[in-house]
Amino acid sequence: MRIVIAGMGFLGEYLLPGYKALSPDLSSSVAAVKGSKKGLSEKQRRIPFPVSAGDLQEVLQRQEPDIVVFAPPPEKARCIFREDIAPYFRESYKKGKTCVLYSFVPDIEPGWFSKEAGLALPAVKIMPSMAEPIGEVDPSPLGANLYTAAGLWNLQQKECLQRFLSPFGESFLLKDEDTMALLAGKITSHLCCNIAMTISDSAARLGLHITTQKIGEAIRYFHRNRWKEAGTDPAPASLDGVPEVLVEFLKKTEIAWFSGILDFTYSRTLSISRHEAERISHLSFEMNVLSVQLEDRHKLERNTRNHATPGGLLEKGCVLYKMYVEKELRNAIEEGLAGGSLQSFFDLLEGWSFLITLSVCRHGGRLGQ
Repeated sequence: MRIVIAGMGFLGEYLLPGYKALSPDLSSSVAAVKGSKKGLSEKQRRIPFPVSAGDLQEVLQRQEPDIVVFAPPPEKARCIFREDIAPYFRESYKKGKTCVLYSFVPDIEPGWFSKEAGLALPAVKIMPSMAEPIGEVDPSPLGANLYTAAGLWNLQQKECLQRFLSPFGESFLLKDEDTMALLAGKITSHLCCNIAMTISDSAARLGLHITTQKIGEAIRYFHRNRWKEAGTDPAPASLDGVPEVLVEFLKKTEIAWFSGILDFTYSRTLSISRHEAERISHLSFEMNVLSVQLEDRHKLERNTRNHATPGGLLEKGCVLYKMYVEKELRNAIEEGLAGGSLQSFFDLLEGWSFLITLSVCRHGGRLGQ
């Protein structure tokens, strides 16, 4: 399959296993276009196919792709599609060639592209799991890809989409209105790394040393014990090395934070079953906590910087975490280690988890505005 990537930021590069699944010879069958020349030379050295800047129309004409991967900044997406991609699609259709659009723009439903282009365009909006290898551990069995499709698809195009998504985990076909709600839950799950950092720092100030990795392992241990449908464990978790005084605190933290995500999920009217929505939420939570268990703190911080693009969903979640949770969690650690009662804190923690998920969901609907 011939592929053109419109937008070659962190996400465009993350999708490399998907490109390989469709086009083993990447150097001749794939080309990418950045929006600017900033960081272009570094990207060209790292990527195994041509990467250019500012010449999307020319690359489309030259490459004649079967698939356009659309991953620009949300605020620029509509303009790029109208000015560069839609004219190419219209010209291709006149020649009898059908091209599929894989969009990674959270706030554009896939039917919008057909309306703008004036074509029955096969288009899909994909929110990938973002499962990345951690050392020798492959977390993709815990990945949950969310996607919604529009337009007329033939069998080959459907099969290619499944091959493209397969390296990133299990895929769930949703209606567009469901996607942002479940994606917001993934963002709140990601904030488990922030929770682990706050607990580790707070405990250290009180003379109790525990790494973010041990905190993540304990949270994941409790989560898997509660989730009766947990599948293959890519990295067994235990409570070894967790100070006894923190065991109950971490157990209740896992319950409260995940319960807030589920509370929000259950509050929505979804087109999928409650069981399927639960499965997506569990997979997203465990995959994010697996990263906390296996990655050192430096890598966690770097991953957050990579994923938290300016104005994006994760950045919004991090801002809200710092605003509502960080200080109160720090105080709760101090109070808990001093023997205080914390039930009201865990009630609040569940509420903050719900609030952050709700706010991220609403923010997602405004990304392109």
